[in-house]
Parts: sequence; C-alpha cells; structure tokens
Amino acid sequence: MSSDLNKLRAEIERLHIEHQAFVYRVSHDLKAPIRHLQWYLEQIEEANDKHAEETITHGIAESFQTLDLLRSQMDDLLAYSRVSSQTQGESAVDCTEVLKAVVQRLQVDIETVGAKLNIQPAPCVIGSAKQLEILFLQLVKNSLVFHNKALTARISIESNEDRTQNPSLAQFNIIDNGIGVAAKHQPHVFEMFFRAVGRDYPGNGAGLAIAKRIVDRHRGTIQILSPNSFGGTTVRLQLPLAE
Repeated sequence: MSSDLNKLRAEIERLHIEHQAFVYRVSHDLKAPIRHLQWYLEQIEEANDKHAEETITHGIAESFQTLDLLRSQMDDLLAYSRVSSQTQGESAVDCTEVLKAVVQRLQVDIETVGAKLNIQPAPCVIGSAKQLEILFLQLVKNSLVFHNKALTARISIESNEDRTQNPSLAQFNIIDNGIGVAAKHQPHVFEMFFRAVGRDYPGNGAGLAIAKRIVDRHRGTIQILSPNSFGGTTVRLQLPLAE
C-alpha cells in the first residue's frame, strides 16, 4: 500500500512539473507574436514622414501575418487540449486500417511532395482509434513537411510484434530520409511550439507535442533517432498490444 502511494505521489509531482513547464512555454511563445503586433501597430501610429504610406502598408501586411500565426498557434493549442481532455474509450485497434486512413487523408500532400511510402502490415494495439489516427497523421505529416528537397522523399512505417522479447508492446518505426534533427534539439522536440528550423518550413512546432501526449495517454513511449542510416529521422513508438 505504501509503495502504491509513493508511486502515486511521484506521478502527481511529475505531472505538476510538466504542467508548469508547459504553461511557461506556451505563455512565452504566445507573447512573441503579440509583441510583434504591438510593434507594427506602433510603427503605423508614428508614421508621419514622406515614407508614411509605405510604412503603413508594410505594417498592416505584417500585422495580418502575425495575427495568422497567433490564430494558428491557438488552433494547435486547442488540438493539444482536446487530446488531453477527451474521454478515451479503449478497444483493440487495427493499426493497418489506421495507417490506410492516414495515407488517404494526406494523399494531396503526398502527391505534392512526390513522396514514396512503404507501409508494412501493422498489429492491433489497445487504445483510441481516433487518437491513434491523429498520432500517425502528425508523424507522417512531419516527414512530408521536413523532407530533403534535394531527394525524393521516402517514408517507411515498420512494425514489430515480437511477443517473445516484449510480450506487451508493439514497436513502430516511422523512418524518413528528410532533413533530420540536430542532436542539440532532440531533447526539446516534444515541447509545445518548439521549432528546430526556421520559417522556411511551415508549422508551429506542435505536432510532436501532440503526438507525445497521445502516446503518454496510451501508456506507451516515443523517441527520436536522428540521423538514421538515410540521413533523416526515425520516430520510434511503443504501444500496448491487444491480446
């Protein structure tokens, strides 16, 4: 009984620390576009010289871009919140069917990038089909977004159901030949709004945070292995196997 209480206390403390870090990170990142917006509006307000029209036009354009960024960040924050607050009905989920649905939803992006996908049959795991689809959608979308533009984008999804080595978990590897993740950034990639690259690539740095939240709720693990043998990134998942 004492051991169980100690584990519960440790888990509550861990969640408290995680919550504090999350609130700090999000509040910091949401303040940045607000500061930019304030600066642009001040420039417009103070524009009174011969370049006033040019200053105002530029300031308005930049203000709208900043508002779009802020709106996008709020949408990502709401998506993260929904994952965290949804009541999760668990059942056996066929991940082969989940991956088929993901590919169908991303078909336009796949064709636009010209990516080649290799998806192996996947096992059944215990969890929420809806959240698992969001999980794999985020991971495959990341591989599409951060592809190496000098190469044909290649994405493989491999799974391992070795019940002799680990009878309770299925392992998935999402492997790409994209731009990879620098070692110094890897400890931070699961933080909300963390971006390892500049604005040359779209997105707000929310995808991996959402993915990790889903994996945590499924009592699984997720890690980044980069560079892999193709110079890109491997995302390794472990999720509870269905009986």
